[in-house]
Formats: sequence, C-alpha cells, structure tokens
Amino acid sequence: MSTTPKPEFETLDAYQHAQFAELRSLLQSSPDPARWDELCRLVQSWRGAAFDDIEPYVQEHLGAWDDDVRQAPKRWKSWVFRGVDVPQLRLTRTLHYASDLYVSDARKAKAHERLITLLADPNLSHLKRLSLEGITFEPKHAEALGAFARNQHHALDALELSYCAPTPEAVPAWADALSGLRTHKLTITALSSIPTGALAMLATTNPLTETLRHLDLGYLRMPEDCVHVLATSPALSSLESLTHWSSTYFMPELPRALAASTTLPEHIRDFFRHRA
Repeated sequence: MSTTPKPEFETLDAYQHAQFAELRSLLQSSPDPARWDELCRLVQSWRGAAFDDIEPYVQEHLGAWDDDVRQAPKRWKSWVFRGVDVPQLRLTRTLHYASDLYVSDARKAKAHERLITLLADPNLSHLKRLSLEGITFEPKHAEALGAFARNQHHALDALELSYCAPTPEAVPAWADALSGLRTHKLTITALSSIPTGALAMLATTNPLTETLRHLDLGYLRMPEDCVHVLATSPALSSLESLTHWSSTYFMPELPRALAASTTLPEHIRDFFRHRA
C-alpha cells in the first residue's frame, strides 16, 4: 500500500503537506507513549476539513497501536473544558479521569462537573478503555454516565472505577448507568462498601452482563445480599474470571458462597474453594 499523500488530502495547505512526511514516519514507528505524544502534537495542527481529510489515514495506521498508548492528552481534555471542539479525540482509545480525594469540596465539585462535560463529548464515543478515580456519583453524574453508555459505538474492553461510589439517592441511576454499559472487564475498587442496589444489575441480563467476561471487585466490602447475587445470578454464568481479594480475615463468607455456587463456571468455583 502506498504511503504517499493521496488526492483526498487536497485541502491540506503547504505547511501541512510538509508535515505529512513526519506524520507518516511516526505512524510507521514502534508505538510507545513518547511517539503518541509527538503524534498528538502534530495532528492538532490540522483544523476543520483538513483534519477530516487526514483522519481516515491516521485511524487506519493507528490500528496496530495498543489502546493503552492511545490516551487522551491532558491538554485536549482542558480544551474540552473550555468549550473547544477537539475532533482529534476520536483518535484516542483510553480515557483516565481522576478527582483528588484530598482537596476542598469546591475543587471536587469543579472536577465532577468537568467529568460530565467529558462524558458528553461525542468525540469520545469510540473509547475502548475508561478509568474513573475518586468520583462521588450524584444523580446528575450517574445520568451522564448513562448517556455515555447509550452513545458508545462499541463495547469497552475495560471499565475501571477506583474509589468511586454513588450517593444513596444516586444508587438507582448509577445501577442503570452500569447496566447500560457494555464492557468485557469491569473493575470496582474501594475502601468501603458500595450499596447493594448499586451492584444489583449483576443479578439480571442486561447490556453489561451480556458482554461481561472479567469482574474484578478488589477488596470491595459487600453486604450479604450482594454476595448472594454474585453466587446465584445466572447472568454471570459466562464469566471467565471473578476476582475478590477475600481471605480468612476479610469477608470469609464470600469465598464460601462462591465456592458453593450453582451458576458460576466450574473454574471460578474451584478457585474460591481454595480460599474458603
């Protein structure tokens, strides 16, 4: 396949044509974070129709790049917060967004409002990995996650929620949002317990459980009825892995319940038999 500029790039100006050779070289190099950052700085110089022309070529050659490398740059996110349209975000496949747990309530509120802005950006509808950290989901944030789920073009490879939890009044909307998300791997880690209702979506067949193959609950402390859901839900019968770092001194009831499950795959039950 020829890698020289084609007629469809006719809207590129002379400066951009001069940069095309650099772009081509980057796309043909071994993918790594440094080269990804170089590429992002290069493609952000294309504006409007010029980027629309160049995007299919870039997307095609980025197909061999790991999703973990293709992270949304911090500066692109900051432009979104200022109301700027950043179509280059369509090149990204991984979004990590964190709210610092040890800042003032005002700064937390600002960070949470920015999350709503990010989740609503249509240029991020092709993500494959979403990682959220330190988010307290009020109803409006849970609803934003639900809208994000409806707008996704394909299933996520991984969704990670670290130290995230819904407020009591947001539990129904949060559960609905997770139910609507399609992901192959769901990771939920937290120091404290999450209300049972927030994990109730695992009890029934929905878009999440139809695609879910790997469930990682870290050290999450769960009430008894949530343990019952994990151990008895037919919707989890297609899981390939279920991780919880329970032990003799930490939620000993969980490995016992999972080992005795009649719905989980045999290899998962066998794993927890050794922990029971």
